[in-house]
Amino acid sequence: MKRTKNIRWGYVVLALLLIVAIASVANGLNGNPLSLRLAEQRAVKHVEATYPETAYDVVGRSYEPKMGAYLIEFVEHGDVKQMTVNEEGIEETNTYTIAYDGLFGTRLRFDDLYIAHLDEPLQDRLSEEASSYLMEQLQPIVGSPIEDVTVTLEVTEGTVPPTTTWSPSFIGNEPMDLSIALNDEDWSKEQLEEQLPVIQRALREQGIAYETCHVTIYRWMTDTEEPFPYLLYSASFHDRTNVFSIESFNEALE
Repeated sequence: MKRTKNIRWGYVVLALLLIVAIASVANGLNGNPLSLRLAEQRAVKHVEATYPETAYDVVGRSYEPKMGAYLIEFVEHGDVKQMTVNEEGIEETNTYTIAYDGLFGTRLRFDDLYIAHLDEPLQDRLSEEASSYLMEQLQPIVGSPIEDVTVTLEVTEGTVPPTTTWSPSFIGNEPMDLSIALNDEDWSKEQLEEQLPVIQRALREQGIAYETCHVTIYRWMTDTEEPFPYLLYSASFHDRTNVFSIESFNEALE
């Protein structure tokens, strides 16, 4: 009797697991009305709390299976959703999409309004100032010619004065990302492994606030009709860890 009861419970558990699996697949393909509704509620609260200076109306809600996300579309209060074509023939819309994913639409995926509120002219100027500073500071340390230092940072309009200048301690919305491109002079993977902690230490000593630093090494291929840079190594590390990731793209060139 006990064995029969255990078997019966086993079938119940299997049936429940099967139901959950089917529900998960169906949710991934089609979403579900409850999650869409929850995503809309979250999006409305997010917009009201984050962008209180402007009123927005919901004009669309849908599920995107390729992204596995619930898309909530907004327009400024009083506007209607419309599509236009710019001079380059590209369709543009006056809507701002906020996407949530997760089983119940609880995880913010992206926010078009955030992008729209970024101060691009200020970002560009601060990025150029940071790039120039880092190029000057790192070149004597690295030794190998630095082709370029690219800084990616984000600043929302109105959060810092427009006359702000970049300094090592500056932090925008988030710590910036760095990308350092080196001109290869017969570097080996072992040499790069030795150099990465040196770069990280130099950034720490300068008090540079950053999230991730990417280091790439290119080799100029001159045995073709038009010389071109060939990516040989790509490495990255974070400010708060001593873990260094290196990827080699063509060991035959080493």
